[in-house]
Amino acid sequence: MYNQKNVLHVFVGKDTTAIVDAALIDNYADLVDGDVVILDEDNKVRETNSGSALTAAERLRIGTRIGTQLVYSPSFTPADIVSMSSRVYAVAVQQISYLGYVGSGTGNIEAIDENEYIVRILLEGTASTFGNKQMYKFGAYKSSASATSAEVAIGLVDNLYYNFKREPESMIQFDAICNVALDTAYDMTNSLTVVNGLDYFDVATNLTYNTAAGTLVVGDYIRLAATVTTPALTSAVYEVTKISTLRVFVDRPITSASGTYTDAADSNQVIPAATGVAATWGIKMTGIARTNFSPGVFNYEVVRFRVEPQDCGTTTVTYSTAANPGSGVYGQIAELESFAQGNWGKKWRVDTPPVTQYTQAASGSTYETISMKYKVRPSGSDSVTGTTPDSYGEIILAFVRNSDCGDKIFATLDEWATANLSALTAWT
Repeated sequence: MYNQKNVLHVFVGKDTTAIVDAALIDNYADLVDGDVVILDEDNKVRETNSGSALTAAERLRIGTRIGTQLVYSPSFTPADIVSMSSRVYAVAVQQISYLGYVGSGTGNIEAIDENEYIVRILLEGTASTFGNKQMYKFGAYKSSASATSAEVAIGLVDNLYYNFKREPESMIQFDAICNVALDTAYDMTNSLTVVNGLDYFDVATNLTYNTAAGTLVVGDYIRLAATVTTPALTSAVYEVTKISTLRVFVDRPITSASGTYTDAADSNQVIPAATGVAATWGIKMTGIARTNFSPGVFNYEVVRFRVEPQDCGTTTVTYSTAANPGSGVYGQIAELESFAQGNWGKKWRVDTPPVTQYTQAASGSTYETISMKYKVRPSGSDSVTGTTPDSYGEIILAFVRNSDCGDKIFATLDEWATANLSALTAWT
């Protein structure tokens, strides 16, 4: 017979207290739901913290409680382990790219009179939303007979926003930015009440700025920080399109966080129309964390995209920050856990309607992981060659960060790895 290879078992530990060494586990009530333990042949907790190091020949297995069940890995000996590694948590990073000005330097969106600008966006890795197909979206703008970079940037951002808004999930945030220097003298005198997603904000008392020397009017621009803090040169800039008493309408829905933007916090800044028109402009494009992840149904992904300008003159694209899925984020762990359940005899996850599976991974939690590859004892010989080929299994242990249980198992396995393989990367 042929040996089965590459068998994966995933154990996800919750934030639990470490189990006492040598404790007998013969009932699910002996563990808290989410406990993960190393067990010996007598089903007793086997840890090295008591001073007795693992020996090469003793038979071990990983056990955990899931609800009212005890679930185990295949058994192995430390001598069977061929490799072991650990990974600390790393936050996912969203892609940031620019068209034209990037928040520094001299880049700009070239102003071309009566020109038809097109910016194509190629979305990559969209299996969750579009059935694993590459997808093109675009933004377009026809410039005036006296084009300005401000006009083109605002026009393209508006069109990109509304084209992408048609999709079932937001994937990229588009912001117009410009190089007008930050100047707290141009803060609005009175506070602004901003609501994310609305195309207006409300001003208290009056529309004055620049120590009451100016008044906000249609055609001016306003820069808002991403949150109620000091803005940067990469913060979104909006054009004022209409004023109704103290309600100020802008060219598109606001991407900044909801809150009160005050002069004291320097969280907003007026850019007079003439100053904005004379500035250099760009479009900042930021990937948005996916929200439709569901273990076994929709994959965990980070947004990746390419920017392809057409008929935009000398305007350049800058890929500033690459997307990175991170390490030990909830989506990765829940997806691994879901995938591996078939090796415990669970119903295959692809079905209609989707199969409801248990999950120990918790949304919002962050994890550190140990991956252990071990040699499986052969159960027979290859009927063709008459030999007994090596067969391997893998166990992945994921623990909520700062879990006592995870720290104890890490210490146990790290002692063996340090002496016989290579030390695991330390975690907190």
